[in-house]
Amino acid sequence: MLGPRAPREQALLLCLPDPLLVNLEPNRYGTEMLHSLGVDPRRDPMLCIAGDSHHYERWKLGPSVHLVAGGGGAFLHGARMARKKKRPPLVEFPGPRASLALLASVPWRVATGRAGLIPHVCLAILFAPAPGVGLRTGTAEMDAVSVAAAAIGAVVCAFIGGWRRRTLPIVAVLAVAAGILMGLVPMAVHASFDLLLSVLGSSPSPKVAALVVFALSIVGGALVFGYYLAALARFGLNHDQAFAALGHPGYKHFVRMRVRKDGSAIDAWVIGLIDPVGDPTPVLVDRVTFRRGESQPSS
Repeated sequence: MLGPRAPREQALLLCLPDPLLVNLEPNRYGTEMLHSLGVDPRRDPMLCIAGDSHHYERWKLGPSVHLVAGGGGAFLHGARMARKKKRPPLVEFPGPRASLALLASVPWRVATGRAGLIPHVCLAILFAPAPGVGLRTGTAEMDAVSVAAAAIGAVVCAFIGGWRRRTLPIVAVLAVAAGILMGLVPMAVHASFDLLLSVLGSSPSPKVAALVVFALSIVGGALVFGYYLAALARFGLNHDQAFAALGHPGYKHFVRMRVRKDGSAIDAWVIGLIDPVGDPTPVLVDRVTFRRGESQPSS
């Protein structure tokens, strides 16, 4: 704001903790804050800046400009990749193409434990009965273990994907597919391990073989889970889980602003670091000059 006594028609800047749009959709929390303040960016000209979402976007909302700039210190939230006919922001950092390239590394990161070991611990519990029944198909015991693992895995994946009414059908399909694959992982690993031993002409002790298969099954199940998280983000169903698992340190940014002395405008520069660890060279992500009733963006 220009000052504590400035009338509303002279206001230029509004800072919010939550953005008005997240993943190209209206954000309930930001909208409720505006309602409580009694302002509307499509009616009241302002430069509205918000954080929370770890991603940079610039939006034109009527006579107002909205900057989403939460890329300070936390992990990256990539851009929405499944857009269909949704209106994109004027500027974003990173864009959907770069976000898709980053998303490709999520499954392997989850499988190798770099995103945490919680999935591995859960899968170890889920697969624990498998070595005891021989890991072979065609037996009632192994079929029961596989079905139970698939069912539990599908339910857990569905909860992680979210039960929003609009996205529930496709989340359910992906969760069931992930659960089935998880249930089949121990048997597939066992068959592959047997084939490898036959080719090598080696025969380790049953305990060693069971331990190796069990460990590889956990890694394989975590890989399936990683692909499930990546699919949720790729199809626009849930972005937080995949990018939280990715924990990417790049695409940091901050907004440097200057309020002109006469109160006529605000100049803003968005400075970013694509790779703050490997190449800490700053880049100019965006530049905007906001005046009441008009905006003059440049980059």
